[in-house]
Order: sequence, then C-alpha cells, then structure tokens
Amino acid sequence: MKQLNQIRLLLMVVNKT
Repeated sequence: MKQLNQIRLLLMVVNKT
C-alpha cells in the first residue's frame, strides 16, 4: 500500500506542473 502513497505524491507533482 506504500506504492499508492508514492504514486499520489508523483501525481501531485505532475499536477503542479
């Protein structure tokens, strides 16, 4: 379930772009 957290962080960064 930790992978989901990392993906969420990546999505947030991509969204900031």
